[in-house]
Amino acid sequence: MNTHVDIIDWRGRRGFIGTDAALALLAGHLRARREGRADPAEPTGLITHHLVHDPAAWTFLEELTARLSGRPRIRWIGAPEAFAPAAARDAT
Repeated sequence: MNTHVDIIDWRGRRGFIGTDAALALLAGHLRARREGRADPAEPTGLITHHLVHDPAAWTFLEELTARLSGRPRIRWIGAPEAFAPAAARDAT
């Protein structure tokens, strides 16, 4: 599984990269999928490092999941499906 959005600033203060930066990474990957520069069948991976999250990272993730959940074009998947071969994901 690939990840496309890393919300931690590893080269700086080792905390949350900020809402604007995280959303820019997410939007950039989704744009690449639409434009054919990324595999449109691959899940969009958001890497989280729960042991190093600061309060801002937790707040961002809570707000992101709340805003995206229930939208018809959003489908959250669990680890078994995320780590399954692409052919198995395509069958769902």
